[in-house]
Amino acid sequence: MGLDMYLKSEQYLWDEESDDLVEQIKNQNKHKLRPTSIRYDAIYWRKANHIHKWFVDNVQNGNDDCKDYYLSLKTLLKLREVCYKVLDERNEELSKKLLPTYQGCFYGSYEYDDYYYDAVRYTANSIDNLVVIRGFEKMDLIYYSSW
Repeated sequence: MGLDMYLKSEQYLWDEESDDLVEQIKNQNKHKLRPTSIRYDAIYWRKANHIHKWFVDNVQNGNDDCKDYYLSLKTLLKLREVCYKVLDERNEELSKKLLPTYQGCFYGSYEYDDYYYDAVRYTANSIDNLVVIRGFEKMDLIYYSSW
């Protein structure tokens, strides 16, 4: 029980680049159904309430409702930029301004401690790892949470 957060990337299989993958999938299912997309787990967080708050404020229009929210790569890169600013300064006052903690039932710690900064570093590094994937800029990005 607690706050779980997910960034998914979804690749649509309607272009020539994906024909080989589509054929492999079709050959493995007896009904020869054609898949239209594949959804990947891009980033998973647990009880990183400050990262969740950033998504609620910047992607979900203030709605904390466990629904899927699409975001652009540009928006994801803004999160990475904020994370690096917080890590560069490692100052509680700036952290409270840029990535404040967010209270909720079983949302984790509200302290600006090592756990907080580890989640910020994990987020920045995870985004860095995603943006170098060939074709990532063409994928749809979806954020959702549950608790």
